[in-house]
Amino acid sequence: MAQKELKLTTKTAAIIAIIVVVFVVFFATQGQTAKFYAAIGSPTRTTSGQVSIGVTNPPMQLAQPDLIPTGAKFVRPNGTTYVSYIYSASAKNQGNAAAGAFTISLSGQTGTSIGDSQLGTCKINGLGIGATASCDVWANEQVLSGKITETVDSRSEVAESNENNNQA
Repeated sequence: MAQKELKLTTKTAAIIAIIVVVFVVFFATQGQTAKFYAAIGSPTRTTSGQVSIGVTNPPMQLAQPDLIPTGAKFVRPNGTTYVSYIYSASAKNQGNAAAGAFTISLSGQTGTSIGDSQLGTCKINGLGIGATASCDVWANEQVLSGKITETVDSRSEVAESNENNNQA
């Protein structure tokens, strides 16, 4: 049997290449079509014959720090001429971005007040992702009830992913 030589023009070769690419793309992305329609909604035909697709934008997830208190405690009285008390405060950044400088406030029930009294504040100069830092607060009063309330980012200096977990 004699072989015949098949000659293709450039135009015919281009058309065949386009058809092959369309088939490959169609079969390779067939599962993605369902995901696409699930994300934007199925197309609908209007009474005028136009096709409409409802697009809903998912909320963006911004990288933000999330500062949480990790414990405040009474350290020791300071043996100076007048009595002062030292408290230690610590915070952790459990967010997915570094935090800038922020303030930690400590309060507790002392002998001079019915409710909680402000003991003092200290400054943290920033925290990386997953990092923990501590600082000392010097106060003139001792907490009597044993509970020290720690508030990280007490002056709202850092925009966080969760602003509702800053106190313990």
